[in-house]
Amino acid sequence: LKLGTASRSQGLGTGEEDLHVRVDVYGPVGEFTPFASLGYKFLGDPPGVNLHDVAYLDIGATRRIDELRSAGLMWHGQQRVVDGVDAQSQLTGYYLMRLDTTWSAQLYGLVGLAHGSPDLGAGAFLIRKF
Repeated sequence: LKLGTASRSQGLGTGEEDLHVRVDVYGPVGEFTPFASLGYKFLGDPPGVNLHDVAYLDIGATRRIDELRSAGLMWHGQQRVVDGVDAQSQLTGYYLMRLDTTWSAQLYGLVGLAHGSPDLGAGAFLIRKF
């Protein structure tokens, strides 16, 4: 559930609530852990914009390198959210390293495979386990 608390007038969000539902499946197969997620996004209806509710699919696999590191590849596909914009299709590669028993760091890069996706992207996460 995403609450519409960001300011619409400042261009920070739609000001509407969204609901996402998703089913994940995964399991180890040898050195790899394949996974898939099938989901549906019920998007809010802000004034002046016609957003479509959309289905999406993620398919990928992670490979453990050693006790501290793993890497993976994931494809993401999603229906178009607005008229006149293509559906999304992108490929993301990632590298995860456990820093200690509480902290991990993840780096990722992505390439868009459709006009509705970013051409390129990269980022990093710092993850704390509670």
